[in-house]
Amino acid sequence: MLGHGFPTFEVFLDLSCPFSVTAFNTLHDDVEPANRGRASFVVHNVVQPWHAHSTVMHEVALAVLQEAPAGYFAFYRQACGAFDDFAEAAVRGETRLQTGARLAAIAERSTGLPAAAINALLDKHAMAQALKWTCRHHRARGVHVTPTVFLHGLEATAISSSWTAAEWNALLAEVRAAQ
Repeated sequence: MLGHGFPTFEVFLDLSCPFSVTAFNTLHDDVEPANRGRASFVVHNVVQPWHAHSTVMHEVALAVLQEAPAGYFAFYRQACGAFDDFAEAAVRGETRLQTGARLAAIAERSTGLPAAAINALLDKHAMAQALKWTCRHHRARGVHVTPTVFLHGLEATAISSSWTAAEWNALLAEVRAAQ
C-alpha cells in the first residue's frame, strides 16, 4: 500500500501495460507524496494474457512482495522505469526464465534481495499459487483491463491512466470535502 489514510483507492495494474506504468508513476512520484497520511493507494497485480511476458513480470513482483515486502514499491518503480527493456519487442525470443532473471536483477538493485533467490522461486514455479489468488481476486472484482481504479470498493470509471497529479489531487479534495 502506498500511503495511509482516507480515502482508499484500489489500483489494479499490469507491469507490462504502458497505461498502468503511466498511472503508477503519477501516483507513486507525485500524488502519494503530496497526500501522505491523507490517502491510501492499494496496488493489485493484474496479469493480462495478451502481454505474453505479463505473467513472469508479476511472478517476480509477487516474489519481491513475499521475500522483501518493504522493498516492493522500490522494485515496482524500478520495473516501471525499465518498461522499454521489457516491452514485447525486447522480450521476444527470451525464455520465461531469461526475462525473469533480468527482472530479478532489478529486484536485487532496488531491494537488496539476491537475484538468485528470486530465480530459484521462478525455477520452482513457487509463485504459482500467489499468482492464482491474484488472478482470482481481480476477476472476482470484474477487472479485465488496466489500469482500473476502485474508490471505497466501487469502480471509479472516470479515472483515466492519463490523469495528471492535479486531476488526482482535485478528486482527493472533492472526496475529503464530502466526508
